[in-house]
Amino acid sequence: MRKRPNYIPDYKRLVFQKSESRPDIYDLIYSRFRKFTFIRLTTPRQKFLINQSAVYCIESWNDNKKTLFTGLLQFNNKIYYSDHKPPTNGRKSFLIAYIETFQVVIYYFNLFQLYPKFKKGFIERFIKEKPEGFPGFSLSKLIQQK
Repeated sequence: MRKRPNYIPDYKRLVFQKSESRPDIYDLIYSRFRKFTFIRLTTPRQKFLINQSAVYCIESWNDNKKTLFTGLLQFNNKIYYSDHKPPTNGRKSFLIAYIETFQVVIYYFNLFQLYPKFKKGFIERFIKEKPEGFPGFSLSKLIQQK
């Protein structure tokens, strides 16, 4: 069900560290999250992602089945967002990604959907209420970069 962004729902904070042996791959650390244990971060090649203004594409596999494939839209120069629709069911989840050179932090809101016009406002409120999750940035810098 799509929600009005008047509250911050439960979420998982997933930290991915850049793999030393595999290019474009970030491995999940400090978590037992089962939906995906690594991500591949690339620039979008598919025309539909480019048409949607996706800046990055993230994908993951488990047992040769794609468990994550989505384009990330830009909020500011470090923060991106997207919906995630798992292949097993049609219920979408929302994610916010904080991307640095050697690390990606994903805030995964399971089964939480927003109307497109509410997404940026929700991200602003999330940053204000949960600033500890964005390492290296003060709250004022995050808002100013928008």
